[in-house]
Amino acid sequence: LCQLGPLPPSLVLEVGLSICRGLGYAHRLKGVQGPFGLVHRDIKPSNILIGWDGSVKVADFGIAVLTATDTLHAQQSWMGSPGYMSPEQWNTQPLDARSDVFSLCVVLYQMCTGQRLIQGDGIEGRREAALDIERLIHSTDALVPVDRHIAGLDQLLAKGLRLDPGERFT
Repeated sequence: LCQLGPLPPSLVLEVGLSICRGLGYAHRLKGVQGPFGLVHRDIKPSNILIGWDGSVKVADFGIAVLTATDTLHAQQSWMGSPGYMSPEQWNTQPLDARSDVFSLCVVLYQMCTGQRLIQGDGIEGRREAALDIERLIHSTDALVPVDRHIAGLDQLLAKGLRLDPGERFT
């Protein structure tokens, strides 16, 4: 999906909304004893599937974690794809749904611009990547090129890409 280059803004919005619906459903799953606290931990373009009928699915919950019942060890919390991980994943801190929000915004940025926000797939450069993201979201320049602009998308990405999970959407 993201390898096609910048996608039409209307398609980015449609796919993004569908991903949000799927993640929202997963994040709100409850059992008899209450919410599971499901976190996908690997939102990336290859885990977003688009059917021939236009349906959008979030796939591969293979490394998802139920934060309400699982105790995350530092090694486990670092699972995922480094180029799409949230800062709390990089730093092996506790995770919740806001981690998936960050990763989703990295994917949306890539869909809009045709460029990866976080270069490389190794842990090297994570601090530099975090600083680059902070500069990007606090810049007076638009996050999304003018010809790809959707009203409010810059503000949505800027909030979803905050390094502090407390400043992101819940």
